[in-house]
Amino acid sequence: MLTKVGRRQPMLICCDCGQPAKQGASSSERQHRIRGALFMVALAAVAAIALFLSHINDRAGEGLLPAEKSEQPQQE
Repeated sequence: MLTKVGRRQPMLICCDCGQPAKQGASSSERQHRIRGALFMVALAAVAAIALFLSHINDRAGEGLLPAEKSEQPQQE
């Protein structure tokens, strides 16, 4: 039977003999945290791209883009 000890860097120790258990779970926990961080970065990138495209769409609707100005017929 194992017991969790510590708060900042928790360790697992054996209740019977008091010896620390192997830290095999820490590598999988580290991979889980890395995947979570990468997911958050990807989510932020998607949000930034959506904001950028929305801004471009708003500017195109107002006729503020250079391509829009050159294609419009001149009014006399």
